[in-house]
Amino acid sequence: MIHFFSFALIDFAGPAMGRWLNRDFHLRKNSAQPGIWSGFLLGFAFAFGWTPCIGPILATVLALAAASGTVARGVLLLAAYSAGLAVPFLLTALGIGQFLRFYQRFRRYLHGVELFSGALLVFVGALVFVNKLTWLSGKLGFLNRFSL
Repeated sequence: MIHFFSFALIDFAGPAMGRWLNRDFHLRKNSAQPGIWSGFLLGFAFAFGWTPCIGPILATVLALAAASGTVARGVLLLAAYSAGLAVPFLLTALGIGQFLRFYQRFRRYLHGVELFSGALLVFVGALVFVNKLTWLSGKLGFLNRFSL
C-alpha cells in the first residue's frame, strides 16, 4: 500500500518538482568583468559543495599525519593529499581549450547521450527495485580481468 502512495506522490508532484529542480539562478552585474565578490561567492559555493566529499578523507589524512613518526612523513602525506586536489584542476586549466574544441563537435550528439544515460539509469533503478542488481554484476564480471 505504501508503494502505491509513493508512486502517486511522484506522479502528482514529479513534474512540478522537476521544474523546480531544473531552475537556474544567476547573480549578474552590469559590468562584463566579474568582481572580487563573485570569485568569493563561487569559491564559497564550491567549498560548500565539496565539504561532504573531502571532509572524511581530509580527517583521515590529518589523523595519519599527526600519528606519523616524523614531521617529514606528515608533511609528505599532506603534500600528497594537496597534490591530489590540485593536479586535476591544473590539468583541466591546461586542457580547457582542447576540450572546448571537442565539445563543439560533440554537442550534436548530446541529446542522444542524455537519452541513453536516462534509459541506463531507469534500467539500473528497476534492477535495484526488484533486487536483481547482482544479475548485472554477474553479466559484467568479465570486466574484472582488467582490474589491477
